[in-house]
Amino acid sequence: TCSRDLFQNEAGFRLQQTRLAAVGSADQATQCRTWREHVGYLQKARTVFATCQSGAERARNVAEMDGDLANYRALLANRCGGRQ
Repeated sequence: TCSRDLFQNEAGFRLQQTRLAAVGSADQATQCRTWREHVGYLQKARTVFATCQSGAERARNVAEMDGDLANYRALLANRCGGRQ
C-alpha cells in the first residue's frame, strides 16, 4: 500500500543518510559501491513518490529524487569509472 511504501521511504532515507556518512572517509571502492546502492534506493523512492503522491508534494519529491539521481550519477561517472 502507499502508506506503507511512503513510511518505508522515510525509514530508508534515514538509513541511507547514515550509510553515506559512514563511507565519507572510506576507500574508493567502498564509496563507489555505497553510491551505486544509493542510486538504486533513489530510483525506488522516486517510483513510490510518483505513484503514491499527487500535486505539489509529488512534484517536489519527484524533482528532488531526479536531482539527487543526477548528482549521484555524475559522482559515479567522475569518481568511479562511470559504472552505475
